[in-house]
Order: sequence, then structure tokens, then C-alpha cells
Amino acid sequence: MKSSEPGSRAKIKEQALPLKESRFLSELERLRAVSKRTFSSGNRMALHTFLGAIFNQVFQWEAEDRLEEELYRLLDSLKAPVPLKIGEAFSVVIYCTAPHVDQKSRSKWARALRYAAANKPDDESIKKFIKRKGGVNACASGYAQHVRRLGKD
Repeated sequence: MKSSEPGSRAKIKEQALPLKESRFLSELERLRAVSKRTFSSGNRMALHTFLGAIFNQVFQWEAEDRLEEELYRLLDSLKAPVPLKIGEAFSVVIYCTAPHVDQKSRSKWARALRYAAANKPDDESIKKFIKRKGGVNACASGYAQHVRRLGKD
């Protein structure tokens, strides 16, 4: 059968769906494992590993043009609706992998990651960037200043 026949395309798509789902579940499980290690370690510096994993995963999904699809999958994986702003990828991933984190911390961490997304050089790791900029709080403040400057332009 030629690959251009309609039946074979449908079969390929049918086979691709479980692979996509399997890949997503693997990525989600990895993020949840990092989350569990981070919050059970008692080491506050472990937070950088968690934020780095989220940052890298969001950028991978974006690079593969899967970000929106995977964010919807994350939200669909929850048992109850979540009041999150549309378009806030970092907050969604933090919430879905560490739902016990309070809203204030989640917001601060998401701002820090947005600041890194806007300012981090490609050749620098997220951990080194956060450390170089003075930590998570400084990055979150840097994002707020960045947004204020954009608003004044």
C-alpha cells in the first residue's frame, strides 16, 4: 500500500497519538519526580533544579511547537478546574507538577522564569542565570521592572 493512500495516513496518525501521549506522560512524570525530590529535600537551593526543569520543559515544548497542546493536557490531567491566567505557561506547569505550592510562591517563581526567558543568554544555564542575577526574588523583581519599562515605552 502506498503511503499516500488515505487509509495509511489515518493509520499513521492513529499510531502517533499513543506515542504523543506516552511522551507527554513521561515528561510529566519526570517533572513531578523533580518536584517531589525538591520539596522533600529541605534544601532551598533545590528549588533552582525544579525551576530549571520547568524552564527547560516549557522551552522544549515551545521549540517543538507543542506548548499550547501540552498546557491543555496538563490542565486536563487535573481533577478540578484551576483559576489560572491564559497564556501563563510557567504558572500552569508549576501548578500541575507542584499543586501544594501557594499562589504567592507560584506567582513569584513564574515571574522569575519569565524574566529569565526574556533576558537569559542561550549559552547560560537557568541555574547560573538565577544565581548571577541575585536569586529567585531578584529575578521576580527584575521581571516586574521589565514589565513596567515596557509599559512606559
